[in-house]
Amino acid sequence: MDKLNIQIPNYFTKKFTYPDGQPHICIKPRIYKGEEQSQGDLEGVPTSAISTWEEFADAMEGIYRRRITYSIYAKIYTPNDLFDLGLILDAFRSTKSNRADTTINCCIEWLLGARMDKRTEEEGVFHPLTLEVVCRILHLYEETYNVQYTFREVHNPEAVKDIFKRLGSTKEHLYEKVITKDCIRKFVESKRVLLLFPDAGAFERYRELATICDFLVAKKKRDSISGELVKGKFTLQPIGIQAKYDRILIVDDIIDGGATITKLTELIAEQYKEAEVDLPEIIVVAAHGIFSKGVGRDIFPYVSEFHIFHSRVNTEVQKKQVPVLPFTNLI
Repeated sequence: MDKLNIQIPNYFTKKFTYPDGQPHICIKPRIYKGEEQSQGDLEGVPTSAISTWEEFADAMEGIYRRRITYSIYAKIYTPNDLFDLGLILDAFRSTKSNRADTTINCCIEWLLGARMDKRTEEEGVFHPLTLEVVCRILHLYEETYNVQYTFREVHNPEAVKDIFKRLGSTKEHLYEKVITKDCIRKFVESKRVLLLFPDAGAFERYRELATICDFLVAKKKRDSISGELVKGKFTLQPIGIQAKYDRILIVDDIIDGGATITKLTELIAEQYKEAEVDLPEIIVVAAHGIFSKGVGRDIFPYVSEFHIFHSRVNTEVQKKQVPVLPFTNLI
C-alpha cells in the first residue's frame, strides 16, 4: 500500500496487518482537538464543537448530503498493488460519507501490463494479454465504487482505451502527458537546442514538442521476440553540427536498461568526433525510468543529466555505479 497516495479531505488512513499477514487499511474521519483546532473548520463545520465520533457525525450531516470527489494516486507495479487499491476503495465505501453519487478520482501513474509485448489476436483486435486482465479488474472497481480514472503517461494508452471501450465503460477516463511544452521550454530557454526523438513512436507521442525547436527522429528496430535492438538497425541522420547546438535534448516515454539511450548517444558522439567539434551537453527527459542496470557513467558516458517524471531506479545496482549521473524527478 506504500505505492498508493490517498487524498481524502477530513479523513485519515491507517494501514495495518492482520496476525496472519494480510494487509488492510482503515479510513476514519479526522477529529480536531486541543491545539489542532487552530487548523480551522472542517468544510465549514466549527471544529471547536467536535469532541466525539457522534458529535462529528452530527456536525457533518449536511456535508454528507453534498456530492464530494476524493482522489487516490496509485502506482500499480504488481498484482498486489492492484489488490491493495481494491482494499482502499472498499474501505472508503464503508465510511458514512460515501454515497452513491460520490466520485473517487484515481490517478494511475504506472499500470501493470501496459508494456507487455506479447499479444493475442481476437476477432482482428490485438491487445496485451496481462493488460486485458488488469483493465477488467479496474473496470470492476469503476462500476462498483464509482471511480473516474486518470491514466498519467501510461505506456500504450490506445490499448487501454480500446479495452475499456470493449468492456462497456461508460466513463470518459482521462489520459494525461507530463512531458509537455511547458516542461520542455525550461530546457530550451537561452540555449540553441536540438530535440531528438529515439524512434517514430516517441515522436508520435510527443509530436507537439517539435514546434519548440529544431528536431530529429532516429530510427531503430527491435527483435520481435527478445526486444533487443537489432544490430545495424539503429540509425541517426546527420545532426547539422554547423548549427552549433549548445544542448541536445533526448525525449522518450520510458527507459528500461538504457540500451536505446546508450546507442543513440554513441551515434551522436561519433558525428561530433568525425567533425572534430566538441560534443554539446546531452540531457535526457523521460516519463518513466526503470534503469535496471543503474545510471552510472560507465553505462551512459555521454549523458550529462537525466530528468524523469517517475523513477524506478534499482538502488542496489545504482550504488555500484560510481560516479552516478545527476538525476532528478520532473515533478
